[in-house]
Amino acid sequence: MPSHSHSHSHSGRSRLLPFVSFGLFPVTILVTVVYAIIFFVAIDSHESPAPYPPGLVKHDLDLSAAWRDLKVIAEKPHPYNSHHNDVIRDYILSRVSDIANAYPGKVQVISDVHSNTTYVDTYFVYYEGNNILVSVPGSKPDLPAVLFSAHFDSVSTAPGATDAGMGLVSMIHLVEYFAKNKHERTAIFNLNNGEEDWLNGAHAFFEHPLSKQVETFLNLEGAGSGGRPILFRTSNARVARSFRDVDNPHGTSASSDVFKRGLIRSDTDYEVYTHRGLKGLDVAFYRARSRYHTKYDSVPSLNGRASLWAMMDAARVSGNGLLNDLSTAGNEDPAVYFDILGKAILIFERKTFLIINIVLLILGPLIVGGVAYLTTKKEKYVWTGAGWGRTPVAYVTGGVVGGLLAALYTWINPFIVYSSSYPVIISFVAAIYVTIYVVLHTLFYFRPVPYQRVQVNLEHSIIWWIALVVDTKLLHQDDVTGLYIITILYFGSILAVIVSYLELLQTPHPDKPTNGDVEHSGDEVVDASERTPLIASRARAADCIEEHPAAWYWIPEFILSVPFPAMLLSQSILITLTALSQTLSDGSDADLVYYATCFLAFMIVIPLGPYIQKTHVLVPLFLAFVFLGTFIYNLTAFPFSNESPLKVFFQQSINLDTGSNLVYLTGVDGYLQSYDDNIIIELPSAHGQTLDCGHDPKKKELTRCSWEGLFPRVVPQHNLVDATGDVDYSSWLKVEATRHGSNMASFTIRPQNTRNCRIYFDSPVDSLYVKGGNQEVQEGYPVPEGGVKEARLWSRTWDREFELTVGWVNATDAFTGRVACEWAELDGGKIPALDEVLAFLPNWAVVTKASDGLVEGWKSFEI
Repeated sequence: MPSHSHSHSHSGRSRLLPFVSFGLFPVTILVTVVYAIIFFVAIDSHESPAPYPPGLVKHDLDLSAAWRDLKVIAEKPHPYNSHHNDVIRDYILSRVSDIANAYPGKVQVISDVHSNTTYVDTYFVYYEGNNILVSVPGSKPDLPAVLFSAHFDSVSTAPGATDAGMGLVSMIHLVEYFAKNKHERTAIFNLNNGEEDWLNGAHAFFEHPLSKQVETFLNLEGAGSGGRPILFRTSNARVARSFRDVDNPHGTSASSDVFKRGLIRSDTDYEVYTHRGLKGLDVAFYRARSRYHTKYDSVPSLNGRASLWAMMDAARVSGNGLLNDLSTAGNEDPAVYFDILGKAILIFERKTFLIINIVLLILGPLIVGGVAYLTTKKEKYVWTGAGWGRTPVAYVTGGVVGGLLAALYTWINPFIVYSSSYPVIISFVAAIYVTIYVVLHTLFYFRPVPYQRVQVNLEHSIIWWIALVVDTKLLHQDDVTGLYIITILYFGSILAVIVSYLELLQTPHPDKPTNGDVEHSGDEVVDASERTPLIASRARAADCIEEHPAAWYWIPEFILSVPFPAMLLSQSILITLTALSQTLSDGSDADLVYYATCFLAFMIVIPLGPYIQKTHVLVPLFLAFVFLGTFIYNLTAFPFSNESPLKVFFQQSINLDTGSNLVYLTGVDGYLQSYDDNIIIELPSAHGQTLDCGHDPKKKELTRCSWEGLFPRVVPQHNLVDATGDVDYSSWLKVEATRHGSNMASFTIRPQNTRNCRIYFDSPVDSLYVKGGNQEVQEGYPVPEGGVKEARLWSRTWDREFELTVGWVNATDAFTGRVACEWAELDGGKIPALDEVLAFLPNWAVVTKASDGLVEGWKSFEI
């Protein structure tokens, strides 16, 4: 009876083993199903916004009221230098004042129309702020406060629903939320103006006494249009932990590395706050960057309220975390963090990750060496030189093919990724997979080796150990926190090696292998004779499965080493392309975008290395056809569309002394001009004119073209005429310049219908004082050695007379330059040249501002 039971059990295992052994069909099914699920879940998580509450009210946040606020604030463009900006400021002040009245004694509102600042970046800035400050005291006012920041100005060409209407609305409703709910630290809100004009509102905040109270901050921004907000940057792990309990967290410390290295050209108030020693979070939208700073950054383009709710709830949770954190400053270790499909976010201190890396670097080789020694001692595995090195050869070949593909895309159709990122990703993954499969399968066919899966796992452990050494060095010395995937890949490879050797320990004692032996998965090599071909044939051994009861061990080995890193890498490639692909119209390097995509696609395929040759030939055949289709599409398709329009940059310049004017359009060479179907050719004012085209002085990767355009009407008094009956454009700006000694001069500037002027100096200046401003420049922003050649002046009132004194570095016989003023109001037909561009722009393009002013009027001076 016992013998019968044992026979029955043995027979059951024999029937099951064909379905779980390391064979063609089990491997193909598991690989296909797992990767299909990974891609589907990653894309769904990436594309689907966080759900918002059905009742529109949750956690004391009223989404319906917030949506009404957003419609008012993002009705039309409201840059600092516009009258509608004053309307929006009054609305915001009224909203927070109503909240203060509803919660007497709990909310203090300050309309800060007194803080002026002078600072130096690559130019002098004099700025008169009009921020709205709100204080909501905490139960422990002796603790440093938390700053909550968002700006209420937009750029001149966008209503600003995302940049930064949703962040601002979130802050307004957080004021009421914190008034209702107890918290430990005091919350201070900086609802600031002038962010779009190079972070002026954040600078002005540090001229107010409330700035002395804050230690940490949360900044809400929009570097795209809608979607899910991401934790773009964080100062350290202590403040990053406030983001842990967000319902649908989204973030990766790799984005912080991207910002630090200037790969995304977008500054936020975060830089000003951290420069002054504060520690905090930068939470921002980043999707659909082609719509950023354009008319499509509007409420209708958000396609619903999900994005607004995602920002509101993320701000609530992280704000609560900062306000109720009773720890003190001191632990400033950077954060390593990443989310898992928007369901959770893991946050580590850098030193913790360093310890993990170092422990793995030490223990990994010891563990691998130990299990290898054990299997060899038990004669379960005999080391030979056969098969070693073929995996790196396959990977190098796959990488070369991917690199050639990237080079081909950047050469023939570099902007295809702008609107078609998914076909680009698919083509890279398919090409690399097929290449690696062909190399490994060919080498195995001509020279089969035993235990090739074990060898590949061993080679993976060596490759990732070397990569982990480099990662650890970069993490320690350069604070590169975004390479956490290497740690995960190495850890997975160690687990795979352990399981592989456990499987070997469970297999029967093998005969010593020869170079003709093959993997122990159920294939055997038939001894050669005069009746067999020179290339080893393969015959199925019927009793092989029964002799290998551990043949299913490859499944846990696969699960431990493949799905998690493949999922994280799939998220990474989606985030990377979403963030970078549409920066090409800003002049970013296409090579960076394509080679980064190639690298991440390569990394997605790599975990399959031990299993790739065991997939059925139909898989690479299918992927080869997929590659062919996407490859042809990527090379031939038009890269722009109404959904992903090409951005072009507009500014008009007028010489107020002569009345001559030039319209400037900056964009991608070829699409801007040159081709038969281009942007400028459709503009009536450009017909018959010779275009003056060349590299844009600020965006050198782009082309700027100019021609004489339609005259602007930005000053209401423009219809005043001189004695000849012509429009007197010189009345728009009055300038008086007086020299004092060899290296000092004073200017009086009287503009009309603007509150922003500039001075361009032909030789550098090293001092500037504006009457009514500070004698000294702001702390942390000194004048660079050698001085600067530009000064920007901002007034909180209209038609303000600027009186200023400047000093320059070296005495000169003549001090020359230009005084210019800016106008930035798009509505009311004030800028016919821009109206013309908007009317005749093709539907695959959209216009945005080139500078603070849409129109710049200037006069020369020499003293």
